[in-house]
Amino acid sequence: MDWHDGCKCFIISILKTPDELKLDTDRILNGKSTNSQSVNSVDGIPVGLISYVSSNIDFCSKQDWYKQNLKYFSKDPDKYFW
Repeated sequence: MDWHDGCKCFIISILKTPDELKLDTDRILNGKSTNSQSVNSVDGIPVGLISYVSSNIDFCSKQDWYKQNLKYFSKDPDKYFW
């Protein structure tokens, strides 16, 4: 994703589960590619952020972080997620 450099968001690293890591390790040891999917994968913008932006669009639309990531806030479901 193309989030802005000056992000002040609180970030929690989301890793694969121990079982997923074990399967990936076994794949590597057997010369196979790892699986990039995880039950912890985040495939879209959090609902709370979408709600905040929608409720504060006049303010958000003037912010650099919004302008730089406009494609992620598109309402065109075929183009980007919403």
